[in-house]
Amino acid sequence: MNRLKTARGHINGIISIVEDDAYCPDVMKQLSAVQGLLEGASRVMLRRHLESCVAKAMQEGRTTEIVDELMDTLKFDKQVFATPPPAVSDALLATQSPPTEPPGQPSPGLSRSAGSTSTESTGAEPVASVGEGSA
Repeated sequence: MNRLKTARGHINGIISIVEDDAYCPDVMKQLSAVQGLLEGASRVMLRRHLESCVAKAMQEGRTTEIVDELMDTLKFDKQVFATPPPAVSDALLATQSPPTEPPGQPSPGLSRSAGSTSTESTGAEPVASVGEGSA
């Protein structure tokens, strides 16, 4: 409840500075702060819901019903189903290192002859050289 009251007070302050023609980036920073407060309040509510309502529904055998309701509700929470930022995706990919080959040894099936293209190990389509295959 305190987070919501704090957000309400913050919004009143934002309204006041907008009415006074505050510098736009200053208003945007304040709006971002309120969004953080509201996201925090949302996490608190989710935790309370999981600990009480969801637990009770599961004990009563209403697991499918409560999971469906929760999934439907969470689709409005952009943090739950958000695509991770590139830095997170890159970090996850870095943990999946490709097999290493001995120095000077080509990977099996990747022999290169002059003038040929290769998809390497990515499975991507080959890129045509300048002047090749232009339509």
